[in-house]
Amino acid sequence: ALKDEFEEHAEKAKTLPENTSNENKLILYG
Repeated sequence: ALKDEFEEHAEKAKTLPENTSNENKLILYG
């Protein structure tokens, strides 16, 4: 289940602006 959830978040992360830092992604999806 965790893998599926991670992949779903990864797909969403691709739609974020390129200038969104990995740190911000961790806050959003961590």
